[in-house]
Amino acid sequence: MIPKTATLGAILEATGERAFCAGADILVWTALSPLVMWSEWVCRGHRIFDRVERARQPVLCAIQGFAYRGGLELASACDLRIASDSARFAMPEVRLGDVPGWGGTDRLPKLVGSARGKQMIFSGEPITADVAERWGLANEIAPAASLSDHVTALAQKICSNAPVAVQTAKQLIAHFSSAALESLAAAVNASSDDVKEGLAAFREKRLP
Repeated sequence: MIPKTATLGAILEATGERAFCAGADILVWTALSPLVMWSEWVCRGHRIFDRVERARQPVLCAIQGFAYRGGLELASACDLRIASDSARFAMPEVRLGDVPGWGGTDRLPKLVGSARGKQMIFSGEPITADVAERWGLANEIAPAASLSDHVTALAQKICSNAPVAVQTAKQLIAHFSSAALESLAAAVNASSDDVKEGLAAFREKRLP
């Protein structure tokens, strides 16, 4: 993955054309002990994808080829997903006797709806880019040859807007935990007359 960063956003895209990301190496995670799988592997994936989802800036991803397993979970953690016309999406863990482990059972149904999320996870069958766009998983479809340029142009449109407004809008839409609301409230209060008076009273050792 190569992140393209800007002052207001980031783009995730693969270096090759065959896949955005096909997920973790099956031979690696199937060799892990249950304890390591529980205490390290799954937790590490959640920490990484949560950071992507909670990034202050909007995160876009350019999806060409396969977005399977952890690759689809990573794409689901992004704010906007632009797919090439040849992209394919799947959560095929059940075919190996496993289940999505990095947020797929939570984020995917939120994007496509509970019934369609269940369909993808229960069947393991891939869906095309057209279906992904119709279901709300992909925001837009672009020709594979111009996918990167298309995503970059969209990111530039976002970056041309007021940075603070875009970033606070993202927090409001996502309605993250109390941390997001408290940070917004603290920012508002920090510039209020009440805070100025409170600080003055503290310095002057008097009641505000």
